[in-house]
Amino acid sequence: MEIPILITSIDVRQYKDISDSIFEETFNQFVKEAQFMDIEPLIGNEMYNDSLNRSEERRVGKEC
Repeated sequence: MEIPILITSIDVRQYKDISDSIFEETFNQFVKEAQFMDIEPLIGNEMYNDSLNRSEERRVGKEC
């Protein structure tokens, strides 16, 4: 199972200018690393997994 990301480049572009030349895969990889290395230890495994599940539910809901 692929780890869902909590924030997309589209979300970030609403608040910060980022280059249009950044590859989505590269951006997503940085987000996944930050989630695993920074966010999960900060908020704990249970809340982290709950956040991932809710993020995935929202993403799937938008695709319907």
